[in-house]
Amino acid sequence: MKRIKHMTMIFGTITVLLVPVVFNVMENNNKKDNNQTTLLSNENEVIIEPTKNDKPQKKQVDTFASDKDEIWHKMLNTVDYYDSIDGEFFYSISSIDDVYAVSFNADIDSSKAFSNASKLEINDINNLVTSIQLNEFPEFKKAGSFDLSLYSDGENYYKINNIDNTYTTYKYAAIKKIDSIAEDDKSRFTIREDGIPCYSYRPDSTNAYLAKRCIFPQEMAFGYLANFDLWEIKGTEKIFNRECYVITGNTSDDYGKKTGVNSFEFYIDKETGTLLKYYGYDQSNNLCDFLIISKINFNSPQEIIAPDFNKYIENSDF
Repeated sequence: MKRIKHMTMIFGTITVLLVPVVFNVMENNNKKDNNQTTLLSNENEVIIEPTKNDKPQKKQVDTFASDKDEIWHKMLNTVDYYDSIDGEFFYSISSIDDVYAVSFNADIDSSKAFSNASKLEINDINNLVTSIQLNEFPEFKKAGSFDLSLYSDGENYYKINNIDNTYTTYKYAAIKKIDSIAEDDKSRFTIREDGIPCYSYRPDSTNAYLAKRCIFPQEMAFGYLANFDLWEIKGTEKIFNRECYVITGNTSDDYGKKTGVNSFEFYIDKETGTLLKYYGYDQSNNLCDFLIISKINFNSPQEIIAPDFNKYIENSDF
């Protein structure tokens, strides 16, 4: 998927590779006029990002024509199926050699959240691949080259760099539950007359942006599942006692070129649409991309503790 243009400024260049999310809402909220829908485009695709002040739309009733329609809807609207969520997962993106650990804790009703992503030091990539495929999670050491936290106090948003001990404040950037209302599924992905696909992203009321790939995987749905003919449901399997749909499929030619992924497996929580496990394989059927949850809790609120900002220096250049 094409990254939003403001993301480099908010996360820094390395994070663009780490977190492929639509995340321009912070800057938009600091502008006086954010009543307009953001329309970003290039020669390949269009991303429509609704702002916080978009008129709420009525949530559709959960009736689905097929299991595929249910999966599509829930992956685009996971935030409608839980009130709080916390957990941890490991994942790589673009390169199996770059592995990150993510922890998250979010309460949608209060708009409070904390998430952290840190790059891990991996000495034996073959051992890692074997371990994660067996759902084993050995102790990992942080690489020390990337360690980012995001914190929402319910109103303001804070980006915390744990490497250089600095933080940036984004006033009134937290997404409220009322600001994230479901659109009709058919309007979320459309194709223009000139053949360019258009994606409409829903504002993320988890406020745990570093965990989006798992807990609000709308971009994963757009990228991998938009063409229902390219994937199938193989059955169900339990992960951490959660019933999951098991999906296998192939990427479109265009998306496969962007990601390096030729085929994939998804394990989607049936109740919420969260992505609990994902394997991506290249054209030689080698594992090149993955996400595996190591702990997850739904609707068991955990205290969201604010970082000790006395340990950090505030950036004042935003």
